[in-house]
Amino acid sequence: MLTDPTARPDTCDLTSVLVRVVESLRPVATARGVQLSLELGSGDLAVPGVERYVHDAVLDVAGQAVSTCASGTAVVLDLHRTDHGVALDIVDTGSGTHADRADTRAMALAVESYGGQVNVASVEGVGTSVRIWWPVPVAAPARRHLSAV
Repeated sequence: MLTDPTARPDTCDLTSVLVRVVESLRPVATARGVQLSLELGSGDLAVPGVERYVHDAVLDVAGQAVSTCASGTAVVLDLHRTDHGVALDIVDTGSGTHADRADTRAMALAVESYGGQVNVASVEGVGTSVRIWWPVPVAAPARRHLSAV
């Protein structure tokens, strides 16, 4: 649920959100020796949501990944279309954690209220993957009107 009555449930441009998140985290990642990268798919990557909430939630999850990874590891933010939606995978090659310890509450609030899902998979010693998926309706094909003369 939205807690700010002035916040409108708009369409959020995830590409610009992720660029800002990566720019914010780049100094920390560089200082820690963590390679931070962003992979952007093609097509419309806008999702339902309030942009500032989505930004803060993605920054929180990606920031956790960067801050818990050791030097020489990587964090990848991969945004792409899926069947009937848009997915953001935040994957790190750090030490991994128990999936039930990953704090994704802010992300869940920003996503699940719009019908999306947050899934966490982690293997100790291998890394953690957080998948955030938003449903995006498939556009109906354009209709043509043909008239017989």
